[in-house]
Amino acid sequence: MRTATSLSIAAAVVLLASRGGAAQVARPEMCGRWQGAADIAVNWTKARTVSVAIAITPDDRVTGMIGEAALVDAHLLATRGWLGRTLRVKTDYMIEGRLDGPIIRAEHLVRSEITMPLDWTGTEFTGSIATNGTKTGDAETMAFSAKIRLHRAPDMVVCAR
Repeated sequence: MRTATSLSIAAAVVLLASRGGAAQVARPEMCGRWQGAADIAVNWTKARTVSVAIAITPDDRVTGMIGEAALVDAHLLATRGWLGRTLRVKTDYMIEGRLDGPIIRAEHLVRSEITMPLDWTGTEFTGSIATNGTKTGDAETMAFSAKIRLHRAPDMVVCAR
């Protein structure tokens, strides 16, 4: 019984240490405008890339465009702590938000929710884009996904908190 309790406590400590928590923690060097071309991972779109342009504010709000859809009500979250980073579990950050409009207008690709799991390299973000949708079905219902690398927009300077 004592061993089971000790194991339970140890497991809880490991889980808590590996979580980044819900606190929003954009570093000053992350604030500003970011852009890139996302390589589409799904095989059911004619387009093979979509442009991505986002802006991260000092209070961790995120706005921008994913293809032709506006990113709204979005925010940046920390998703892992030091242990998760060491074990390479999850990504450093996650952008969660809603989309307003079509991602690819010519293909009538519309989704309402988006997540962007991202790692911070110190100078850029790398990760992916995933929308709401089903795992199987057709282009009308399936989730959209793409790989992304975001570079600082050329005219951007780092903002201060």
